[in-house]
Amino acid sequence: MQKFKLVSPFSPMGDQEEAIKQLVAGIKEGKKEQVLLGGTGTGK
Repeated sequence: MQKFKLVSPFSPMGDQEEAIKQLVAGIKEGKKEQVLLGGTGTGK
């Protein structure tokens, strides 16, 4: 599988950095599904 790299002019704000770390950890652990709780403006 090819590596995925996200490039953005925006920087994480507030608690986003911790959320990103937790999501990445879940991916590395092989979790196939994860839920982002309480995300504002996620389009859910």
